[in-house]
Amino acid sequence: MKNYQRTACYVCALLSFTQVATAQTGRSLTFKDMAQIQDQILKSVHSVKAQISRELTFLADGDGKETGKNSISYIWFKEGRKVRMRYRYYSADFKEKKEYNKVEDTVNTAAGFKTVYFNSPEFPQRVDESSVTSGSGVLGPEMPEERAFVPTPLVDMLFQISYVNNCRTLLEAANANPKARVAPVQEGNKRYFEVKFRLNDKDQHTLLLDPEAHYLIRKHEAITDEGVGHSEVSEYGRLGHFVYPAIIRGDFESRKTKAKLHSITKCKVLTVNQPLEPGSFDVHFPPGLLVTDKRTRRAMIWGEDDKPKIVFNNDQEYQDWIYRHTRTDPQMPSESSSRLYIWFIGAGLFLSVVLPLSIKLYRHRAKSA
Repeated sequence: MKNYQRTACYVCALLSFTQVATAQTGRSLTFKDMAQIQDQILKSVHSVKAQISRELTFLADGDGKETGKNSISYIWFKEGRKVRMRYRYYSADFKEKKEYNKVEDTVNTAAGFKTVYFNSPEFPQRVDESSVTSGSGVLGPEMPEERAFVPTPLVDMLFQISYVNNCRTLLEAANANPKARVAPVQEGNKRYFEVKFRLNDKDQHTLLLDPEAHYLIRKHEAITDEGVGHSEVSEYGRLGHFVYPAIIRGDFESRKTKAKLHSITKCKVLTVNQPLEPGSFDVHFPPGLLVTDKRTRRAMIWGEDDKPKIVFNNDQEYQDWIYRHTRTDPQMPSESSSRLYIWFIGAGLFLSVVLPLSIKLYRHRAKSA
């Protein structure tokens, strides 16, 4: 925490210097002045452990009846380039009466990318190789962080602004909008700075920045082609000198369908710039799990010694193996088992590529919800 305390003192000094300099020159604080304060805070955090949950409620137009729910809850570990997320994703469509549950544990370091998925509420303690599990694993080289993980903690915590399929920090938004309009506003006994600017020349954003919280976003309104979204921090959390949004409430209304979203995001930062527990970046495959190696494009069955027990060179090898272990009729392999190899390979690619991109596209449509 000492590093963060030194940074906090530096930020306070920078804030005082900025205020004195602006007073002496007669100019007002700019968007970039305020963004630089927050940028120093972000740069000072080299290690963090946090719990974050996000719940979305879908409302039909007109009667406002709930049509579905969507939630993500995860633990976020970060230390330099090492990042791990263990999260649970739940989705329910009330009209179709369908539910989807997925648990994922992913680590991304210089040593490589490793993830395990299970379509069930809990991680199994053991997978017997005589049965087919509902999960799979993926190995690969280190990936860019924005591609490695579905949750984006800095967006969920309003430290970044969602922008199409990308995200921007306040400083990046300020550098892209040097002429952003800034005006002091008073709400009750609280004083804020209102900032208005555009991203991609169309999306209009209005931010309310809180000078008492290192210019964190207190409120955010986004007007886009997709709809109008609002989000507001209703409670801050503190860990030492570190201030962060603890509860964020949001709403979004689609222009085309008039359907609405309501969201609640809750954050709890557990440690900042403290050594993380041993094993914080260890992800283990249970014995018997089918694992795909993206580097060799081969599938394998994981063994007891945390190494591949069986490596399949092709689809036929896997089908032969699954036939021997899952057949229900001695004369006939099950229809599902004959295609499991392709299914698992497809599932690995879907969960590591298609699903993250789909959720990022969804976040673009409800970026401020």
